[in-house]
Amino acid sequence: MENIQATLLRFLRVFSKLQLDEMIDFFVDDATAFFPIKHQPLLLVGKKAIKETFAQILARIRSSGATGIRLDPEEVRVKAFDDIAVVTFYIRDEELNRRTLVLRRTQEGWQIEHLHGSNAPLKNNPTVT
Repeated sequence: MENIQATLLRFLRVFSKLQLDEMIDFFVDDATAFFPIKHQPLLLVGKKAIKETFAQILARIRSSGATGIRLDPEEVRVKAFDDIAVVTFYIRDEELNRRTLVLRRTQEGWQIEHLHGSNAPLKNNPTVT
């Protein structure tokens, strides 16, 4: 499981540095993704579609003058099943960013098969501390 968590941290590190090509290298070719609805309401299929959506998100971040973002995962949970792992975690900013990654062990190491992202408001939410 340590290798799985190391993969998560490497992915978040390149994401935080807004390194699009390096981010996409973590995905298998036919990966799928649900992004938070404000970014993309539909299922994305394949690295190309995922890369295009990430490119739009990173462009918006850069247009604000930022050269990076803070991505500190909280409550990371890893469940491994042979060559498949499910990783869940939160990232807090103005919202509670809920993330689930389905990873598969490949010849290149652990790679993302599916990313699911949803956000929840932090304000006026009694279940979020």
